[in-house]
Amino acid sequence: MAGLVNTETTVQVSGFPLEYAPVHYPFFGIQSAASGVGLNLAAALSTLGANVSLCAFIGEDSAGGIVRERLEGLSSDLHLEPIPEHPQSVVLVDNDGQRSIYTDLKDVQDRLFDSHRLEVALDGADAALICNISFARPALALARAAGIPIYTDLHAIRHLDNPYDRDFLEMADVLFFSGEHLPTEPIDFALEAFNRYAQLQIIVVGAGARGAWLFERGAPTHLEPGVPNPALKSTIGAGDALCSSFAYFHRQSGDARFAIRKAVRFASHKLGSVGGASGFLTAAELERLM
Repeated sequence: MAGLVNTETTVQVSGFPLEYAPVHYPFFGIQSAASGVGLNLAAALSTLGANVSLCAFIGEDSAGGIVRERLEGLSSDLHLEPIPEHPQSVVLVDNDGQRSIYTDLKDVQDRLFDSHRLEVALDGADAALICNISFARPALALARAAGIPIYTDLHAIRHLDNPYDRDFLEMADVLFFSGEHLPTEPIDFALEAFNRYAQLQIIVVGAGARGAWLFERGAPTHLEPGVPNPALKSTIGAGDALCSSFAYFHRQSGDARFAIRKAVRFASHKLGSVGGASGFLTAAELERLM
């Protein structure tokens, strides 16, 4: 897999919109950790029991050192390229778990990952989770040429005509995105995507507390109901948890209905943790909860 890793500072706020004050004191409400979509996916998959090869940029500064230490704690095969400064994010989280994210990518969007490293990481892979960050684009063609199924998440997509998303839409076998900002109903949006992109086989649309929509080409539409989490702390990384666990159980079983049922429960449990790369269940723990 290929994706962004960054440091993540979460800040607890009373609500949105923010009320101005020169100083706030959210005691035990500020935390810093390594995160980013690439790390979130890798951590979830490793916890479930998958063997993960992760391609990412790593800063040579102190922020990069924090991320490197976290990555080396994963049971993953790491393919890291150095950059001078590491990406960072700040996430404001209110009491209902809603969030507002500020991400400083440094110069990552101006870089491409080394193709040879990507080829090595993809060798023998059962699936390729390729995040929609520009440096991961070369992995799309490499995975397609090798016949490796591609899973990708376009997050808060608003339409199908964004040039930034085109490569991912044209290559993905399984596509994820949030339903939060869709201009139409999820089923209409999914049907349009299926009509435009013949290689797409499955679309998963996150629906927040309602659960997740599953659209399979040629199969009935399915809404997997959400599972309430009374210990809700934050929605940060919920989509990453859904994507990673669905990919894991789909590759295991070949059954998308089975995978979405597991994934919704996995993502629900993750909501009880603050931080995108924490709060994951092992496969055995998830089975006991279900």
